[in-house]
Amino acid sequence: MAYEFFLGVDPDDDTDAVTLALIEKARYRNEDVVTYHVRQLLQRDGTDERAVAQFIQNMVADEPYVGRTDIVVNRTERRGRHLVEYLQEAGLSPIGVTITGGDSAAQTGLVTGDGPRDAGEGGFLVSEHELVQNIEDLYGGGRFDMNQDSPEVSSLGDGLLDYMNKAPEAGVALQHIDREPHREGLYDSLVLGAALACWYGEQMSLDDPEEDLEEEIRSIAERVRTERIDTSTNPGRVPPSAR
Repeated sequence: MAYEFFLGVDPDDDTDAVTLALIEKARYRNEDVVTYHVRQLLQRDGTDERAVAQFIQNMVADEPYVGRTDIVVNRTERRGRHLVEYLQEAGLSPIGVTITGGDSAAQTGLVTGDGPRDAGEGGFLVSEHELVQNIEDLYGGGRFDMNQDSPEVSSLGDGLLDYMNKAPEAGVALQHIDREPHREGLYDSLVLGAALACWYGEQMSLDDPEEDLEEEIRSIAERVRTERIDTSTNPGRVPPSAR
């Protein structure tokens, strides 16, 4: 089984809350379909960004998340930008995403930096429409699993339905790249947090640690086989390591 985790972080300056959506991306062996599963979804007070950064640091230090979790932060607003800085100070490597009000894929791209893991003052520029459309497609295609019994997950489902109902008007309502994403719905932050995690998950390849280990073992075995000294035709010859 190949798996990776993505933590979508959506701080909301208007409500002083922050959404943390920990999503697992998985592909079972002998299957081509990649699925996403909600592992943790919660909202907490976000007024103290340092405390939130510490909470996230502890969150991703637990098994099985340690070393396998990318942190994706909505840095559109002031609190999100501060949180990216504090996460970096804590030794983490958050991916910063600036969400625009546009609905065109052409408005999505890397702002600055040498790669997707370079948050810095740049990161990604992504339209709200693309973020939500991606998670809606995953959900509609049976690839996004919310099979957890919690008020937050139930609210996430309601929020997705709300966004789907507004989708026909998205092209009219979200036209300008300099307009921040709309937060009209009660559960918009839950949707954006999960959408950030799923969107970045779709940008990254999924490696199977078991397959990698098996490939390494096969490579070592092949190297040993080809480099082995054949003593059957020269029984008096001893490998240098045995001398």
